[in-house]
Amino acid sequence: MSERRFWEAQLKPLLNRPPSRMARKLQDRFVAGLPDVAYCVEGCAGWIEQKWLDRWPAREGTLVDVGLTAMQARWIEAWRAADGWAHVLLCVGSTQEWFLYNDADDVGPGKRSREALERRAAARGALGDLAPLLKALRDRPT
Repeated sequence: MSERRFWEAQLKPLLNRPPSRMARKLQDRFVAGLPDVAYCVEGCAGWIEQKWLDRWPAREGTLVDVGLTAMQARWIEAWRAADGWAHVLLCVGSTQEWFLYNDADDVGPGKRSREALERRAAARGALGDLAPLLKALRDRPT
């Protein structure tokens, strides 16, 4: 699977169930750092920046770069500073896991250890079970 296929196969069907859920994947080349997905779940609106790792590094302690750019991190943190909801959603293909982060600093830019990425997630679960993700998107980020 890939980030695009995860969106098409799982995230889009989960978040697009009118009238209470709506999401749109955006592709804007003119606004640097704009997150991938705008969503509204049962009145809770926010943004999701999707990231995909094929697999965790084989060696424990190897640092991971999930690909969050400085512009993406700044956009997310500025939105949150304005009391908006914005998240980074990291999916790991080999272990079929997802991790939701409310703070961009938890995932990048730059490298983090697997242990730090797992510990800092606000919510996590299996790619086949997105119910906890839906709950996390409805709950106010802290």
